[in-house]
Amino acid sequence: MIPCCVWLLGAGLWTHSAAAAQTGKPARHDAAVPADASQLPLDQYARLPVCTLSADGLHLAVEPCRTAPTRQPKARRAVTAIIPTMPARPVPRTAVAPPLPPSPPLHQTPRPTPATTCDAGGCYDAAGVRHAGAGGNATIAPSGQLCLRDGVWLQCQ
Repeated sequence: MIPCCVWLLGAGLWTHSAAAAQTGKPARHDAAVPADASQLPLDQYARLPVCTLSADGLHLAVEPCRTAPTRQPKARRAVTAIIPTMPARPVPRTAVAPPLPPSPPLHQTPRPTPATTCDAGGCYDAAGVRHAGAGGNATIAPSGQLCLRDGVWLQCQ
């Protein structure tokens, strides 16, 4: 006797079977199938139909039922790994600009001139030009430049 539909009615379980279908009276299998499907032996539990919802979606279509088997993930297909490569290093530049010539000095300091005679009012240089005294060892040339006296030398800025 193979159960095709299981109904939970009232206090007991009623199972429609091929023999019960011929007599028109459902066969009662309270002792064979417990109300809780988790208490069944594993082989009987495996024979139960998979749980589905009824057409109205509010209750199970068939009770007792077993949970649906877990879905196995599909096997992944082999795909070649795409590994991006680093760009090639640029070739170092060989042509280098020639070095610039050294720039000329902005201001050339004139050479010191020898002072021939000095007095309280200033000094005379080797060309005979008078440098007026400006206090201490400083003098002022006729062109207005400031000159410093260092011993016998006059250094104009």
